[in-house]
Amino acid sequence: MAEDVNLGVAPPDLTSPVGKFRALVNDLIYEEADPPTEGVGNYRYLSDDEITTLLDSADGNVSRAAGLHYLALAGEAAAESKLIQDHDLKISTVSRSNDLRRVGLAFLNQADADDISEGSQDIFDTFTLGGNSRHIAEGSLPEWGRTYTWDRL
Repeated sequence: MAEDVNLGVAPPDLTSPVGKFRALVNDLIYEEADPPTEGVGNYRYLSDDEITTLLDSADGNVSRAAGLHYLALAGEAAAESKLIQDHDLKISTVSRSNDLRRVGLAFLNQADADDISEGSQDIFDTFTLGGNSRHIAEGSLPEWGRTYTWDRL
């Protein structure tokens, strides 16, 4: 009896957020669950519950959830990276974490662009409150070039 750890709806519903996430991260291949259950499969990478958790932490944005997933993979790859070198053979997995991080950041940038195009970004991303956004701590030493004023911003 095989251990089923990544159970989910099979075949994936590509119109649902979970199915869209599976399509983005290329987790569409599944095997039959053991014991066989109608509409349930064992996926290679993630279960439906794990994907739902990622979607919840990304406020339902599929691209942001994919970015968070790839950043988690990058952290795991960085922790397990190795460099093995012999006389004429060199094996390195050091750059894998950077590649995964860059993919994750691309998904996060896409999620931010989606937020802007949908108009769902935060109001403070659209309007400034004035000033130069450099807060001056009370009692701090003066800096050359900084303007000090008691006037309103």
